[in-house]
Amino acid sequence: MQGTKQLTYITLIVILLTMFTAQAHSEDKELTSITDNPGFNYFKSTLLHVIEQRRPELSGQHHFYVAHYREGSEYTYMFWQEARLFWVLHLGTPEEYGWMSMLLPSSGELLHIDKDVVATQEEVGTSTYMVSQQWINDKIFKCVVDGDLITVTYP
Repeated sequence: MQGTKQLTYITLIVILLTMFTAQAHSEDKELTSITDNPGFNYFKSTLLHVIEQRRPELSGQHHFYVAHYREGSEYTYMFWQEARLFWVLHLGTPEEYGWMSMLLPSSGELLHIDKDVVATQEEVGTSTYMVSQQWINDKIFKCVVDGDLITVTYP
């Protein structure tokens, strides 16, 4: 009897672990890459304009990390390592003009890591442009570890 209960519990645990693993894998498959976006070439060329506009003194290779996103999403996240800038990035269209919002982001869409990040959520308060260290760490992790690296050489 004791062996039967133990076998039942082990079987139940294996079933639950299988379900959680399958769910995690199916959630991963739902995410898409910026490289699959029909406007990817325009996105990449707009990154050159971003460098020219924001940090033209930084020549050489630039690393832009873009988080994967769900199909049908209107935005994702992007981290520019060399400039220490972080975008809540509106996904553009297959046309070139569809990516120009990166050049003129609205309030809260572009964060300066060294100025706009505070230690705690309490310090953020009702700010529309500051974020907590935990929030930015989570988003940068999604960009760097689970996202795509786009490198651009400037000039």
